[in-house]
Amino acid sequence: MQPPAVQKTIPQFADMRKNANSFAQYQINNLKDGGAILVRLSTRQKTINAMLKQGLNERAAAFALETEQKNLQIAAQIKNHIDFCPVYFFYSDDTEQLLLGKRTGFLRNALLELDTNLIVPDFYVVLERGPVYAKDASYFDKPDQAVTGEFNLPNTTAKPYTQHVLIRDALVFKDASLVQMAPPFPYYRTTGFTKKALAQKIKKLNKALHNFYHTNNKM
Repeated sequence: MQPPAVQKTIPQFADMRKNANSFAQYQINNLKDGGAILVRLSTRQKTINAMLKQGLNERAAAFALETEQKNLQIAAQIKNHIDFCPVYFFYSDDTEQLLLGKRTGFLRNALLELDTNLIVPDFYVVLERGPVYAKDASYFDKPDQAVTGEFNLPNTTAKPYTQHVLIRDALVFKDASLVQMAPPFPYYRTTGFTKKALAQKIKKLNKALHNFYHTNNKM
């Protein structure tokens, strides 16, 4: 697999990487100024394929329908409650297209309909539901090894996060290389077990983005 296309480069990359506040400000400003949130929705296709392999066709069909309904619910809630920047959706099955630098042909609207008019902007972050991992401090202490996904610099050895799970179920922001983002950027919010609770969490996530942007852009 070829490394994804470079989004943006800046001369002060190494210095910004050492300064979490400046780097997070760079991220939030670019997200607000022409960027977008790409929401990755899991199709659970491996689970479905396993059911089909066992001959559990009806169970697989029911599971696929349930997964699609959950994805539609999440998409609707995010579209309704996030107004910080444009929001697009894509299925986990299409992740490779994004990582290979493809900019159109796989993005979907809030109804999860394929929309070829939607284009991946130069700067974006990925939002998905999943666990929050603990940060590996040594990764950020070695600027010669550390890599940040916004610039898509390939590095197969650096691992910014440990496998220690801090939170099992959250809405988590990841960079263009699908590396979990870090504070002070408001990079996650826990999810709720009900539709109403999920909506409230998404509203709080949207508010956190606005607050962080305005805090870092006061005159």
